[in-house]
Amino acid sequence: MKYVININQKAIVDLGLQDKLDFIDLAIYDFITEFMLCDECRKLNIDNVQYFWIKSDLIIENLPLLGITTTRGISKRIDKLIVCGLLERCNDNQNLHQSFFKVGKNYQAYKFFTWNKNSKGAWNENSNNNNNKSDYNKEEGINIPPKKIDYQVIVDCWNEHNGKKLGKVTKITERRKKAIKKALDDNGITQEQLMLFFKTLPHADKWLYNPNKQHANWKPDFDWWLSNPNGWLTKGLEGKVHLENPQVYSSIMLGKDATYTPQGRTIWYDESTKAYWTMDNFYDEKIYDGYDDNNRPNGAEITLNNARGTIVWNAETKTWIKK
Repeated sequence: MKYVININQKAIVDLGLQDKLDFIDLAIYDFITEFMLCDECRKLNIDNVQYFWIKSDLIIENLPLLGITTTRGISKRIDKLIVCGLLERCNDNQNLHQSFFKVGKNYQAYKFFTWNKNSKGAWNENSNNNNNKSDYNKEEGINIPPKKIDYQVIVDCWNEHNGKKLGKVTKITERRKKAIKKALDDNGITQEQLMLFFKTLPHADKWLYNPNKQHANWKPDFDWWLSNPNGWLTKGLEGKVHLENPQVYSSIMLGKDATYTPQGRTIWYDESTKAYWTMDNFYDEKIYDGYDDNNRPNGAEITLNNARGTIVWNAETKTWIKK
């Protein structure tokens, strides 16, 4: 049973969905988006897009206070979430004879940001960022000083997660300080959210790290991201450079460790052992799980069938180690 239900009323109002969705719809959505991050949730990779499996009976079992007792009742609610851009149904469900979904276009706005319309009627992100203005405490009658940006912490986070692959930052110049502040202000995010995004980059889509021959030495380094060329930092914050691993991206942005969700014809999740299994021969010491050696989460575990034992991924040495 799900003990706590979280609903972002502000985002629903700002997205103009308050007349289309009710608390029951959003309670179901909260369960779905939490369940999709669990190891127990079955995943399916189609054309580098990851879908997750949802069974109506599971929702009924975990949300008894909804008062919905039929799968048809749950299906109607899920249809509303799809219409509102919070979910998308897999086009192959009929052939698969199962219900697979992916997050919809409004998922990021609902989970990570609140939104406001500007004077031109366009949507702007606003995550209650305190990087510029003081907050006014009405009860105390005082202004709360804005939170200072800890530039060193931001740089340390970058170096820890991306320094080896994308280049370490050794100097915090005034130019870089201005770029950090501008990135926070322009995207309406806190320094903590920027650091979480940096943590997601090792799991970004492969094309980002495979430049063409004309730019063979190019890297999406610290300065490149902060300069927001063609809006790529903004797109990245919206999850658009993690289309191959959306669940990993969502998990990290929620402050959780990256989850290991292997995909492959020879891989399956075993409910009895609560573990992923594979029939791969492993003769070349490789597991074909949909990851490469650079984005596979450290500590990922998978069990080899026929009593061959469990292996654990060491991201530092880029090798599988027998447990």
